[in-house]
Parts: sequence; C-alpha cells; structure tokens
Amino acid sequence: GESPVHAGRDDDDARGLEVLAVGEQALQARDAAVGAPPHFGSAAIAGPGMLYVSGGNDGRTFHAVTYVGAIDSQGLIAGWTAAAPLNAPRYLHGMTTDGHGGLSVIGGYGELSITTSVETTPLQRGLPTGWSFATPLPQARDFLVAVDGLGAIYSIGGQTVANGADVYRSATSEP
Repeated sequence: GESPVHAGRDDDDARGLEVLAVGEQALQARDAAVGAPPHFGSAAIAGPGMLYVSGGNDGRTFHAVTYVGAIDSQGLIAGWTAAAPLNAPRYLHGMTTDGHGGLSVIGGYGELSITTSVETTPLQRGLPTGWSFATPLPQARDFLVAVDGLGAIYSIGGQTVANGADVYRSATSEP
C-alpha cells in the first residue's frame, strides 16, 4: 500500500518548513524551499542536468519568469536560478527546445486573452540569455503541446476560441 505522509514542524528549521517524510509532497516542499515558487499553468522542459520552467499564474498575476533548476545525481532539483524573463507574461503555454540549443515558448494565455505569441532564446552555459519574439502562431491557442523535431517546432492541439485541434509546423532558423 501507500506510505502515509507525516507532516509536522521541524523546530530546527529556520524557514519553518513542514517536514514531510515520504512521497511527492516531500519533493515539492524541498523544491519550494530552494527558491522557485510553484505557478499554475507554467510550462517546463528538461535538458541534460537542467529543468527549465517558464511563466505561470499564481492566482493573482500572470508571470513572465523563467527558472532554471539544476538536477542533482538523485534526480532532485538542487537549486533554482532566476533567468532572463519572457517578454510577455503567459500561462497554459507550450515550451520546447528549438533544435539549435535554445528554447521556445509558444502560445498560452496572455494578460488579456489567448495569444499567438512565440518567443525564443539561446542558452549560454545552460541559462537563457534573452527572449525574442519569433513568427507567431497562425491562430491563438493555449493548453497546447509543443515539440521539436527535425528542424521544426510543432504545436499540437490546444484550445482556441473555436476549440480547434490543428497541428502547426514552424521551421526553426539557423542560429
């Protein structure tokens, strides 16, 4: 069966974090303790030894934040670094590699509505160096999936004003 989760206070912990003995809650508490706030609707992608997280909504504000988490030898997030923010706040967007050693974020919900916006950034020593706008999607969408393959970025499905389920292919340019 499942192990019970024990929650209590560790008086020796200056941050007063709950001590969670087992399970996913323990990993979430540890990851939150190292500095990255959890946001609803963030997008993420893993690379060699790194986890990239962008955007999100904390219930009050849409965010343009980008965090990079170093993954330790046990597969846990060893720490978070705030990196170059997106140009436009968004959540419920897609995120993928761009085929040239960088990252792309695609679509999502912006400050006022579903967006066609696409942003890309190169990486330097594993960190985003600065986001720039790229060719937008032909139709606004959020809740989409983004993947990189064979020199193209595919945005799949998602919600549009008409709830379409198209697949769009966008060629990636050489760096």
